[in-house]
Formats: sequence, C-alpha cells, structure tokens
Amino acid sequence: PCIECAKLIIQSGIQRVVYSNKYRITEGLDLLERAGVMVEQLEF
Repeated sequence: PCIECAKLIIQSGIQRVVYSNKYRITEGLDLLERAGVMVEQLEF
C-alpha cells in the first residue's frame, strides 16, 4: 500500500496484510512492519 493507506491500516487496527503483486515503492510496507503489522506476499 502507499504510505497514506499504510497509516490508515495501522490506525484501523488491522494486524495482517497479504498482497500478491510486488510494490515498486516499499515505504508503506516498511511502515506497516515497523508498526508490528504482519506483512506477507503470496507468490504464484
């Protein structure tokens, strides 16, 4: 997610984010991980 969406995810209390396509800009993912949100990429 973008940085702003990552902030909303953190504020809403979501504990896990699963995504499939790799993000070109990883700032949102980095923020989620620093906030303790579990981040997982599915590989097909």
